[in-house]
Amino acid sequence: MASVAVYPAAAEKIAADGGTVEGQSAAEPGRAIVALAFDASRSALIEASAGSLAVSTTGGRDWQPLAISATAARGPIAALAVSAGVHPVYYIAGRAFGVARSSDGGRTWAPANDGLPGRDVTSLTTHAVQPETVYAYLSGRGIFRSEDAGGHWRLMDAGPREAIVRLVHSDMPGSMQTGWLFAATANDVDRSMDCFCGWRDAGTLEHATRAVAYDRKDTKRVYGAAADALFVSRDGGEHWSRAPSAPSDVTALLGTPDGMLFAGTREGDVYASADHATTWRDAAGAGVAASSRLGAASSAVAASLAVEGRSIYAGDCASCHGVRGEGAPNWQHPDRDGEMPAPPHDASGHTWRHSDAMLYRLVEQGWRDPFNKTERLTMPAFKDALAPKQIVAVISYLKTLWSPDERKSQADESRGHPFPAAAP
Repeated sequence: MASVAVYPAAAEKIAADGGTVEGQSAAEPGRAIVALAFDASRSALIEASAGSLAVSTTGGRDWQPLAISATAARGPIAALAVSAGVHPVYYIAGRAFGVARSSDGGRTWAPANDGLPGRDVTSLTTHAVQPETVYAYLSGRGIFRSEDAGGHWRLMDAGPREAIVRLVHSDMPGSMQTGWLFAATANDVDRSMDCFCGWRDAGTLEHATRAVAYDRKDTKRVYGAAADALFVSRDGGEHWSRAPSAPSDVTALLGTPDGMLFAGTREGDVYASADHATTWRDAAGAGVAASSRLGAASSAVAASLAVEGRSIYAGDCASCHGVRGEGAPNWQHPDRDGEMPAPPHDASGHTWRHSDAMLYRLVEQGWRDPFNKTERLTMPAFKDALAPKQIVAVISYLKTLWSPDERKSQADESRGHPFPAAAP
């Protein structure tokens, strides 16, 4: 990486007066992910919690800690950003220490506060394409811009009416200058061209928003995370709808150049979506399509599927497995033909012990008990009768027949064995 001069502000001592992170719970200050960033020069994902940084070059499967120098680590981190370009600069910000920067991939850090009127920095973002341009928001002071990689800051704008929780710069077309700024606030998502010609509500989201990001391949696709749902706009923030699914309690969002969307949560987990928040997987590799940790958006989808599944079950399954999923009489003993009767799907059976992947395969392909005395399938195959979505719907309905503990156990089993990718 290119060497970068240490500016005069680097000689000052960063304050250590504590503080809290905007939008985060004080109960577990070191666990929640407050920000995610991406270093395109080495395809590295970086995550920040209030008290630590970590880097992954495997898409989130494995993480290595990044040390923060004593001058930069004495206050909670509130924001993280990485500049564009082949020699990226890493930035962190917090209410206690202002802005710190690293030009060597996070190995060493120096303060970068020249021109800032204080250290109460709660949000930070880099320009989408200009390596030297970075923006910092100070609560009650406004938005400051540096065009020399944090060497000096200049006040640009007071910001939107509400305090900014998260800030992101986008190169979405249509700006009179070089792009747009999207701000997550306590009321909604606000939007301004980066010429600072005025802030406006980005549509009518009207939800307190914790995080905001955009699709780097489709810049008009914008995401906003609220406490109970993830929202998506396909027209640059004019209109919003709930995403098909979302991890629970999202506190950070990131779009990467390959079109991936990453979400960090209050529990300290990172999830990834390759299909615009339609499905998610734990970045460590486990599927979360049916996890009990899904947020309200996907809970609503699951409820809708269960309603559809109940109707399908009544028409295609109840004649064998019972109207209420109670199974055939004497289901644990062979019938007079030497075949095993249909088992129950309610809490008295064992369906809840199987993962989503296995249940989907059983419905789609059928199954024959190896000890049956006939060659017929014990469970007939429905691949020619039911579409993938209908199979998922039936399984979603079966889950309503189980106890909360059984649903949780089955969700845990499904994390590593989710529905197939082709299933909705």
